Amino acid sequence: MKISDCKHFPEDLAKPRTDHCEGGDQTNPGHLRVCLTCGHVGCCDSDINQHARNHAQETGHQVMVNYPGDASSAIWCYNHNSYLEP
Repeated sequence: MKISDCKHFPEDLAKPRTDHCEGGDQTNPGHLRVCLTCGHVGCCDSDINQHARNHAQETGHQVMVNYPGDASSAIWCYNHNSYLEP
């Protein structure tokens, strides 16, 4: 799915609020995702707590990106259950 087709993709991209999972064990953070709407950093679905998914469900902020990442990092929309392509 293209970014332009996703109504959940924010107009202004937020920067990460921290460099660790905001809801989890900081000694074993696993893979992290940052919310592009507000900058919340949470662990991905491979972590038992799934803080990034929980954040999306609780706030309606559906689009996350790998963290730390670069311009080629995977962008994920929880609502569409799909990666977004530029």
